[in-house]
Amino acid sequence: MAACQLMYAHSVLAISRFLAIVYAHKLIFRSNLCLWCCIIMGWVVACLVALPYLFVDGFLCFTSAEATILPYYTLITILFLPIIIVTIYNARTLIFVRNSTRRVHATGTGGQVSDKRDVFLVKLTIGTFIAFIVGWSPSLIIQLFNESASVPTILNQCFLILPPLTLLCDVLLLIFTNQPNLQILMYHESN
Repeated sequence: MAACQLMYAHSVLAISRFLAIVYAHKLIFRSNLCLWCCIIMGWVVACLVALPYLFVDGFLCFTSAEATILPYYTLITILFLPIIIVTIYNARTLIFVRNSTRRVHATGTGGQVSDKRDVFLVKLTIGTFIAFIVGWSPSLIIQLFNESASVPTILNQCFLILPPLTLLCDVLLLIFTNQPNLQILMYHESN
């Protein structure tokens, strides 16, 4: 369930950013209500996606003979579906930001800071998402083919360390790129 929630949290982030940037003139998409609705929908979808595990093995993650479809289901719902959602919404957001930047430059008006911030935010999210995919893909693929016995022990240990390591990198990246957090860290460094 944790992997479902983490992957769909990236999807929720991409969707809410898309709505806030592309439909910025509509206040509903920039409101806390919209953000809370996106978060709640992300939790609901992640819980619904994890339900087959409850019915098959009670979330024990056993590999049983009658549950041969679960590894494929896991790969599709935890990896491929969120990748598709995030890719579509980030691509549409990037295209919109790029087109609006061209319009702003064509008219000669300001707005450079906002465009840079939006592009930086999209690049940051894409970077964290790619790091997350790189960290979780090997473990999910090994689970899919149930081939941990044929993977060398040291490689298997590296694959087991990758998910928490990439999660740590994602969290640190988000902390150090957040402007208020950076100001707090700089303040404590100077004192």
